[in-house]
Amino acid sequence: LCVGWDEPPARYVAAPIFALVVYFNVRFMYLDLARAQLSNTSYPEASEHHRTKQHINYVWASNFLNCASFCLCSLIFVIRPKHIHDDPKFDYPLWHTVAFIQLVVCQYIAYAVNLWNTPNSTHIDGCWIFLAIFGIICAGFATCGLTQMITYDHETKTPGPVPWWLTACFDYGWFAGMALQGHFRPRAPSIAVSMVLCSDDDFKMPDNTASYTTIGSSS
Repeated sequence: LCVGWDEPPARYVAAPIFALVVYFNVRFMYLDLARAQLSNTSYPEASEHHRTKQHINYVWASNFLNCASFCLCSLIFVIRPKHIHDDPKFDYPLWHTVAFIQLVVCQYIAYAVNLWNTPNSTHIDGCWIFLAIFGIICAGFATCGLTQMITYDHETKTPGPVPWWLTACFDYGWFAGMALQGHFRPRAPSIAVSMVLCSDDDFKMPDNTASYTTIGSSS
């Protein structure tokens, strides 16, 4: 399914779009961590919604891994499989695939940690079943993809042992799982953010700031 991204003219459109994908993913991971940190101070320790420092560390580690993974995935637009004809010593198709496969694995880890780190009362019916099925798809996709790339014979053009249709099924299944992730994510409170202009080292706010508007403040 991703082959269309690898060559012009699709890559000229896909690369800028993927930059937005990376930005929104990093923003989502940041807010998810903020929610976990707020859950440490907003609920009493006896509450099931209270997150301990250990829980927050798990969220921080998994979210950072996911953000780094999305950034590294941008290499799919840099490491182009066709360049193997110009430099046979470097396995461009393999590392192009690795740049994408690592995202498949890392985003699943972050999703699993997010589910495991939230109380059962916030879980959607069927979420654990979805997590198991999605995990099988991610593992199968990664295994099939890497096996085919590693065992492919460039000289004889002999493909690896995995049937193409099996890899394709995992590929399409992964995209379907990505589309369903949002539905099975745990229910969580929203975050209210207020912003107001203030003085700093090189700017002094007027004394009368009553007319200034606070963005995001609730009435």
